[in-house]
This record gives sequence, C-alpha cells and structure tokens, in this order.
Amino acid sequence: MLRRITICYNTLNGEILSWVVQTSSCSIEDFKCCLIEGREIDILEIPYSQELEEKLSNYKKVRVDVENKKLVYAEYSYTIRNVAWGQLSQDEKRHYSHEELLKMYYEHYVNFNLGKLLDLSVHKESLMEIKWIKITDIQLRDSILTRPWKKFHTDPFLNKYHGSKIELAKDILENGNLWPNVTSIGYVERHQKSGDTGLFSFEGNHRVPALLLAQARGLTPENQHRVFAIHFKSADKGYYWCKRSKKDKLPEKVRQRLPIDVAFGSEYISNREYKKKCDKIMDEVISFEKIDDITLEVTVDNWSDLVRINQVYPHYLRDIIANHNETAASPFQGHRLFKDRSYIEQWSKEYAPKFYSQYDKSEILEYHAGSLSEEMW
Repeated sequence: MLRRITICYNTLNGEILSWVVQTSSCSIEDFKCCLIEGREIDILEIPYSQELEEKLSNYKKVRVDVENKKLVYAEYSYTIRNVAWGQLSQDEKRHYSHEELLKMYYEHYVNFNLGKLLDLSVHKESLMEIKWIKITDIQLRDSILTRPWKKFHTDPFLNKYHGSKIELAKDILENGNLWPNVTSIGYVERHQKSGDTGLFSFEGNHRVPALLLAQARGLTPENQHRVFAIHFKSADKGYYWCKRSKKDKLPEKVRQRLPIDVAFGSEYISNREYKKKCDKIMDEVISFEKIDDITLEVTVDNWSDLVRINQVYPHYLRDIIANHNETAASPFQGHRLFKDRSYIEQWSKEYAPKFYSQYDKSEILEYHAGSLSEEMW
C-alpha cells in the first residue's frame, strides 16, 4: 500500500499540530492528544514525498489552507543587495570579532557556499565550471581599464591597492588569494550591441594585473602562474547573462549563505522592531534558515541570485578584512583551496561530494582553448 502523510491541524487558523507517515489510514481519534479546550481539529491526508516530509520538519513554515484543504508555505520576496555598490558602508557594518570573521570566511563562504557551487558545477546542465586558469589567458574588459576606481569604490582594500599593484601581488603571494577569480567566455558592455570574444575577468580585476606584473618581473613561483576560477563556459550564456537571468532556473536548487545584514539591510542592526520583523520572516519562510546571529541560509533556484549571492561575502568582507589586517598581529590568510591545486581533491571529499565523485584532475587543468599539460606548472 502506498505511503501517505496524515496531518492534524487546527481548523481555526490552519496551524499544523502533528503529522505522521504511514501506509494505513488515520482518523481524528488517533490525534486525541492534540485536543485541548477551545481547539477544533481535523486531519488532511496527502500522498507521501520526501520533499513534503522535509518541509513538514518545521511546522512554523507550513500550514493548512482550511478553506481549500491544502498545504501552503510561507513565502518572502527578497533582494540580494550587492554591497560593492554602496548599500552598506564600513560605518554601517557590525564590528565582528576575529573568530566571527574566520567563521564567515572559512565555514560559511568557502566550505558551505563554494562547496554547493562545486557540486552544481558538475551537473550536465550547469553553465559554469571550476578551472585553474593561466593568468596570461585572462583578459581585462575595457571598462575596467578606464574606470576611476578611487571614486567608484570607497573601501580601504581597493583604495590601498588601486595604485600599487605590485604590493597587492606581494600580499597575495605571501598571504594567499582570499577569493576565487570569476571568468567568462565573451562579454558585451552595456553600451554595445555586440561584444568581444575570449576569456575575460569579472571578479579579480585588480588581482589579475597585479599577478601579471609580478610574473613579468619574475616574482611569481611557477606553481602560482594560474588562479582558481569559477568559469562561465558559454559565450551565449556567460557571466552577464547569468547575472541578469532571474527567470532562468538552475538545473537543481542550491542552498547558500550570506550575512543577515546584507539580506535585510543595516536597519537590522539599528532598529529593534525591524529586527523582530526580520527574525519572524526568517522563522516562517520555508526557504530561509537563520544559522546564527549573523548568518542567513536561503534556497536559490535561479542563476541571477546564485551569481549575486556568491559576490556577497567577497564584497562584504573585503574592507572588513583590510581594516582587520591593519591592527591584527598577523594578516588574514587566504584559503588553501585557492593556492594549492592538489588540495581540491581532499577538500571536496568533505564539502563537495558530488564534485568529488566526478573529480578528474586533467579536466580541472584543461582550458577551453586546449589541454594544459602537467609540465606547464
């Protein structure tokens, strides 16, 4: 006999009181424990699915539409705010402890977010992949070369290294790369009808010229002639296309994390009533989970949100880490994943099991224009 889920609920407000998975039918008599004075109850039977069972694991985010006799889920329309565009200045951000910074960077960003991203990258319908790409193969977009960075950005990291690329390269070589590069095949500037072809940088626009300069001066060891990159592999559906494609669904849903303050704005810190409202949303919305006091986990189902969420931690933490390094006893160290190409196998076994199961060293080294031999390192 087919399994079903039997739900006992309050007929006044649709609140779910109890539920059970079984093959035989239930009656109200089986849920007498839910009866208290002033409460009317009824039951609803639904064919079993694993997805439904997972959703029911948190009663607060699911209720019964009493009139139509069906389940409904709390929903919330949210906007990911890219903090590199100035929504949160350094003064509006919290003062995080060293331990909180480490947790945000290593646990939430690298191990969780990038782990889920690597798992998605091996899906046959994925538009991006993970590559170690030669720095000399990466081109900079025209707008990057002409942009007045000191006026466009105000965070201390970009101000410090805007006019001192060789110092940035030395910092990367000594302390590691904090973030993955993001590259894409081809791009179209906003004012153009057609674009350029080739492999272009979209994240890492200061690091690429810095490392190129260091390499030209003979300062870079051979094992650092490549960078770890999230690479968008389609000229037709590259980085820009993905970033703007909120209606284009991912091949599978992905869980991602971001600072609560980015999702709900700086008012979450300063306004107690607004904070209560946001906490209630995080408690009730089926796709939200408050991981800790500073972290929100969400379900992502489209390319635009995925791209934007993966920009959040690098852009949000960049100036915080730069300020931290000014007073810290030792500089913040980049993750080993972005420096040691052999480490990806060990790391992915724990944090990206789907990627690990399909891991092929030769494919990770291969670039679209040809094969990269081991001797090239």
